[in-house]
Parts: sequence; C-alpha cells; structure tokens
Amino acid sequence: MLPSAMATSERDVIVEDRTVRIREAGDPNGSPVYFHGTPGSRLDLAFGDEIAAAERFRLLSFDRPGRGGSSPCLFGLLSVGRDALNIAGQLGVERFATLGLSGGGPFALATAAADSGR
Repeated sequence: MLPSAMATSERDVIVEDRTVRIREAGDPNGSPVYFHGTPGSRLDLAFGDEIAAAERFRLLSFDRPGRGGSSPCLFGLLSVGRDALNIAGQLGVERFATLGLSGGGPFALATAAADSGR
C-alpha cells in the first residue's frame, strides 16, 4: 500500500432520518466526491483505490436512496445533491470536486447547483 493511502472504510451516516452507506478510499488529504452510475453503488470505483492514492485523490462515494446499504426513500437530483453536501459536512470536507459516471453525472451537477461555493 502506498504511504499516502488510507485504509478503505465503509460506514453508515445519518442524513435527516435516513441511513446512507458511505465508502472512503485513496488519499485522505484529497477530497473528490463520486456519484455512481445507474444502476450502481458506492463500490463502482473500488478497483481504483490504489490509483486514487497514487494520484492524491480521496474517493468518497455513497449509495443513493434504496441502493446498497442506504435506506429507501423518494428522491430526486437535488435531494441527492443535498445528501452529498450533508455527508461532506459530517466528514469535515469544506471544498470538493464532483465526478459522476454515466447516470451519476446529473447528480454531480445537481450537487454543484445546490452549493457551487463548495
């Protein structure tokens, strides 16, 4: 494992009254947020953990409502964007980039629309 690599971890966080499963990997000093495609989950980029560490990216991914380990609920683009902002806040991430693969692209854009300053 590379010296800057963090141990991969998964845990549940509470967003409003729901459980959201998150996954962290890569460089702990980096700060991108990743949105999985459709269908998909927080595990979509698991193959790239060491690459993320080498390139100094922190992969922070989470399951959308009703996927993987996250509680089901009605959702839309903006509500998932707000979830991302809430999760980043809980993890102490002030500024971040978004990366959306395939069906994750609209969610990445919605996050930027919800708070472009971060």
